[in-house]
Amino acid sequence: MKKLLAVFLICFSASALAQTKPAFSVAEITFLDKTGYQNDLFPKIKKLLTDADASVVVAGGQSQAIIGVHEAADSVTIVKFNSYEKAKAFYASEKYQELKRLSEKYVKINLFIVEGE
Repeated sequence: MKKLLAVFLICFSASALAQTKPAFSVAEITFLDKTGYQNDLFPKIKKLLTDADASVVVAGGQSQAIIGVHEAADSVTIVKFNSYEKAKAFYASEKYQELKRLSEKYVKINLFIVEGE
């Protein structure tokens, strides 16, 4: 019985370690043209995210700078991806790169990816 329990625990531990952690992209957005962003860019990015099986967790809303910056960005967006690799692939994709070029007339963005739970 002890051997069976030990085998079960080893298998359970190995499968738990093998699970892929989700990743989140965090975008600090400063608007150059908020209306253009909302009407043109954001719907295109949202569709691209949906096609990539990613989901917007936070978009806009109130924010406040606490440490390290003097004021909060105009908007903060957080997107959840199934894995760090999928997030990296999304932002490296040709379709995202096209939208990135389009974004330059609407926003300035600080964007980073974080692996986590």
